[in-house]
Amino acid sequence: RLEYQWFGKTRPIHNCDEVTCTPAMHQLNRRTELRVGKTSYGYTGRQKKVDTM
Repeated sequence: RLEYQWFGKTRPIHNCDEVTCTPAMHQLNRRTELRVGKTSYGYTGRQKKVDTM
């Protein structure tokens, strides 16, 4: 299951006001963060051996 939240304005990586920010500074706040957590689901599939050349 995937969930999302928006944090660009409330948790910026680079703090700057709207006047002094360069486009590169704004780009730092346009990001995607992925966190993988532990679940109670177990994986029951089979693992396949990968052939190497």
